[in-house]
Amino acid sequence: MIAYSQKSTWFVLIIICITVLALGGCSKSVESNSAGPALKGVALAGSDLNANGTIAPEAMKRIEAIAEKAPFSVGFVRTSLSDAGLNQLAKFHNLRRVDAIGSKLSEEAIGKLKAQIPEVEVYK
Repeated sequence: MIAYSQKSTWFVLIIICITVLALGGCSKSVESNSAGPALKGVALAGSDLNANGTIAPEAMKRIEAIAEKAPFSVGFVRTSLSDAGLNQLAKFHNLRRVDAIGSKLSEEAIGKLKAQIPEVEVYK
């Protein structure tokens, strides 16, 4: 009976820890970044890109909707953006950040985007 009681205690402690972490979250604030105010963002997944790594029309509409308002960012989640897809973003002069971690973007394509939007940061 003692072993059962110890297992129950550990189980309850683990559940409490998970709950505290889930409800407490991370105390780091994006707005506390010294680089400036928090950016509005658009997150795009695999279904938002065409097979060749370009941005699908519906995803472009989502980007256009947010791009008109203020500086913004675009994040590509578990998908691979191509150089041609990056080039599609050049028309959005309020774009400040592109997160395309794992994408095989060329330095040339990044340079072209930065030539059109000097303030943009690209993370690949």
